[in-house]
Amino acid sequence: SGQLTIDDCQQGLKEIGVNVGPADMRRLFGSLDRTGSGKVKLADLIHFMNGTCSAADKVRNIVLEAERNGVQIRESFEFFDQDKTGEIGTAQCRSGLKKLGVSLS
Repeated sequence: SGQLTIDDCQQGLKEIGVNVGPADMRRLFGSLDRTGSGKVKLADLIHFMNGTCSAADKVRNIVLEAERNGVQIRESFEFFDQDKTGEIGTAQCRSGLKKLGVSLS
């Protein structure tokens, strides 16, 4: 569907070793879900990364580093979206991070 739910986000974070409590996850997801639809699209993620949230700062720094190395945000998304569905699942996230040399616990 090209969209992520709060459960998708929490599960994906958990699978890469980031445990977020329910209240924090709702707050984080609320920052991502600009329309209140309960789903996050790529455009929502881009908007989030332009915000001032500390989590957004971390993501923004990763993206900015990639851009300094010649990678654009759409290309970054497509790098992780290996099956070209417009979605990034947890397996794709793990695989992409591993390709980038990110150690997962």
